[in-house]
Amino acid sequence: MYRYGYGYLITVFKEQDSGTGSGYGNYMGDYSSMDRILASTIEMKPTREAISVRAKTDTMEPWNSEMLAGRQGGTVTIRGELSYLHDVLLQALFTKTSSPYQVQTVKKPNSYEIHQFFTDDRKGNVATGCVLESLNISGESGGTVTVEAVFRARTIETEVDFTAGDYVSYGLVAAPYVRPFLVGDIHSIDLFDSSYSSFNTFSLSLSNKFVNDNALFQNSFVKQRELIEGFGGEATFDTNYDSTVGWFEDELLSTDVSAGNIDFTMTDGTHHWAVETNGKITAVNPADPDRQIFNFAATVQLMADNSNPSVKITIS
Repeated sequence: MYRYGYGYLITVFKEQDSGTGSGYGNYMGDYSSMDRILASTIEMKPTREAISVRAKTDTMEPWNSEMLAGRQGGTVTIRGELSYLHDVLLQALFTKTSSPYQVQTVKKPNSYEIHQFFTDDRKGNVATGCVLESLNISGESGGTVTVEAVFRARTIETEVDFTAGDYVSYGLVAAPYVRPFLVGDIHSIDLFDSSYSSFNTFSLSLSNKFVNDNALFQNSFVKQRELIEGFGGEATFDTNYDSTVGWFEDELLSTDVSAGNIDFTMTDGTHHWAVETNGKITAVNPADPDRQIFNFAATVQLMADNSNPSVKITIS
């Protein structure tokens, strides 16, 4: 049977520990309810490293003994329109289960089992030990707010039967239609200390930095654990140029991180995400077009000081 289009949903289960899964290994979990069901798109890619062996084969062509399978893993990418249900991605990124979401000192990230659940035959693909590596939220005037999340996976298994084995208690999976955040609904915009109060486009890129893989695999073909060593982020926006404001060339790499603030609130009418960012302005681009209105674009590398966090997202 061929797989067609978007005949699937994404189900998410928080793991006890990295790679244990909700029903993986020695832990027999409860699949009767999901942490989250998302009507987004998902892409799973298993990986396997190659080990080169210096074998003398006395042939001109490559020999099968010259390459062996090494460490395994994979990536899971979720894309779609951002809605309030995607707060699970904030929990994964910041290792925090409640608002406000901001960078923690926790080194061990939340780990998830993620399923690509095909609704026609109740089978699907399973990724375990999923930790969030990067999260990008962006939008353009007249459109929706979009999201892309990239996870590092420990294992990926295809065409799993969700009616048998550990999955006999698999709960009801129904499409959770919700209204996404629209750029036109964004309000309370404060850019560069109230210098601008609107934008044409914006992008918020957040990422966790992980300890080198050699320390995560050790003497194993699968990761033993995941450990975060740091956080990084960047925010950009494009707006209509205001001559009374100027180019901000004197603020480039200013030590005052609040001078590079990009704050706004996304809403669907019921749920609100208040985004606050601070950092150093690393680039400004006062565009000079042949026609239409002048634009102003800027890039901020997110950074914190004693009074201002690099990023803070408050949900209400």
